[in-house]
Amino acid sequence: MKQFFTTTLLCISAFFAMTLTSCSSSDNDGPVNHTVTFHSNGGSAVEAQTVEDGGYATEPLSPSKSGSAFDGWYTDNTDFLQAFDFGTPITAATDLYAKWSAITLAALQALVVEAQAINLDNYTSASQEGFESALQAAILVLEADAPAQAQITTAYNALATALSALVPVPHRPVASVAFYPAPIEDVIKLTPGTPFNLYAYALDADGEHATNSAVIFEISLPAWMKDTTVSANSFQGSISETAPANATVVLKAKSAETPSKFTTVTIQVVTAEALKAQFIAVVDALPAPAGITYEHGTSLEAALNLYNMLSYDERAESNVAAAYSKLQACFMALEDLPLRFKYTFSGNIATVTPMKYDGTLDEDESITMTYEKNGNFPCGTYTINSWEEWDNNEYAQQRLVLNNGGTVEMFIRFSTNAQGTNPSQWQAGGIGTYTNQGTQSAAGGILTLDFDDNSGNG
Repeated sequence: MKQFFTTTLLCISAFFAMTLTSCSSSDNDGPVNHTVTFHSNGGSAVEAQTVEDGGYATEPLSPSKSGSAFDGWYTDNTDFLQAFDFGTPITAATDLYAKWSAITLAALQALVVEAQAINLDNYTSASQEGFESALQAAILVLEADAPAQAQITTAYNALATALSALVPVPHRPVASVAFYPAPIEDVIKLTPGTPFNLYAYALDADGEHATNSAVIFEISLPAWMKDTTVSANSFQGSISETAPANATVVLKAKSAETPSKFTTVTIQVVTAEALKAQFIAVVDALPAPAGITYEHGTSLEAALNLYNMLSYDERAESNVAAAYSKLQACFMALEDLPLRFKYTFSGNIATVTPMKYDGTLDEDESITMTYEKNGNFPCGTYTINSWEEWDNNEYAQQRLVLNNGGTVEMFIRFSTNAQGTNPSQWQAGGIGTYTNQGTQSAAGGILTLDFDDNSGNG
């Protein structure tokens, strides 16, 4: 997240916000649940998990134990020979035991990799204090030519302690499962000879990613589908050149946490002519660029998905090129709409998350800011609590000043390191207007920012 407010729009333009059209079902029989218990063997406590029968436990953050490195979860508590695979379905009550080893440079590197992969949206803002500094300090040790064992041990203990101090936000249970790209009428159309990469996520009741968003894909692979691979959220492969037109197969995605929550989509092989016709029809149904609103985001995304499935030769055809020209203009109109952010407060710490065009949250880009009040809320100064990597080996920090009268000013300063120990003076970065709907509370609200394109922002 290099430049949060000035590049949020560009990031969304480069990778259009995912619209997750949900079409979930659930099995009729009531699920059977099992408890997975984590025994940390002298380390920090790890909360037990309740997992639906046939579901999967979520690997918790590594516990901490002063002077020792966490070395995995095992089903045996003596010789530690049976490492637990979190890809194993839970079909009975399960006890797991922590193994501890000596702190080494490799152990520190593994802990840093784990810390960098954490989605901090799943943890309270207050518990994140000290996490970023501990992570950056550990990275500096890894980057040193020959760090001493004392440095490695200190960095490991500090980062492990920061990890174990993270307090999860209330669990967001799975309410539905959804595919991306968003299927049109529950059908994803692919042409012979094309690769594909489909995504599915488990969502909570608000349509956001559930705490455990992983899914399990189920499909009876047809002969015309090749080179398939799966991960926690993706199913990819390619369609054979000889795939028969109108051939179909059903792909099911079910929640790894709650298998009774699932959705299905039909993958259909279509001719290039049929795909072109559908692309042009979707674009023709869009209004002129001047009439584009947030509500058109789903249709724009659907059109772009169809276009990306066409070959380069098909894209060059005059009727396709004309439709794509209109689509580009509509995207530009969408990008010109004000930026929207969801915020919540814990004391004077605001957690700020960009909103996608469909109103869902881009949780991967969430940040925390320190609020200094100046007048009636929301007026005051909001300073991002982290330094982000910039150009020319510099790091940057940004702040917003919301003024009475609905005007906003953005400022930026630079440092040569990620801790910001030698910051430059604040520099003007942009001006614009804002609207606010919400309060300084846990419920928060929505902040809309509309920066002047000629003010130096962007």
